[in-house]
This record gives sequence, structure tokens and C-alpha cells, in this order.
Amino acid sequence: TYTVNVKDATGCTSSTSVTLGAVAAGTLFTAVKAVVTANCAIATCHTGGSPTGGINFSVDCNIVLNKDRIKARAIDANPSIMPPTGALGQADKDKITAWLNAGGKFTD
Repeated sequence: TYTVNVKDATGCTSSTSVTLGAVAAGTLFTAVKAVVTANCAIATCHTGGSPTGGINFSVDCNIVLNKDRIKARAIDANPSIMPPTGALGQADKDKITAWLNAGGKFTD
């Protein structure tokens, strides 16, 4: 909830309270999150108190913030293929690619 204050050119002021609701995750993001959760946010990798590389992929924002890293490792195998369980199947790579092509946002 936020309070918005405004003042017009004559100095008159007004304020109102605005409540913003939670934004729903997009279907493409939801599909990618499932892939990342199953393959990357696993024990001894990108989850918990000391995640690999300091990136905890159980946090939605970290998936979005690291979309380029996800592409580099899971799609391009650069500098090496990830996840540690082995290369993703084509269907999972396609989910990541579709999400990235749509903008790679939480709402995509």
C-alpha cells in the first residue's frame, strides 16, 4: 500500500492511498521455473543458504536476473553445460528459449 501525494500548479494538494496486488507469473516463466527447480535449484547447487555462485534459483527474481546465465549454461553450454545432472532435453531447452524470446520477464 502506497500513499500518493500530488500538488497542482496553484499549490493545491491531495493524497490518496493505492494498494498494488501481486503480479501473477506468466505461463512461460512458470514453465522455466519448473525446469530450473528440477535441475538447478537442487541440493548442493543453486539453493539453500550457500548456493553455488551465490545464486539461489528457488527465488523467482534470481531466475529473471540470471536469464543470460541460464541461456549460456543450459542452452549454449558456455563455458560448460549445466545443469550438473547433464544436458537438458530439447523440450526443456525450447521452454527456456520461448521465455527468453518473449522477453525473459516474470510476467512472460
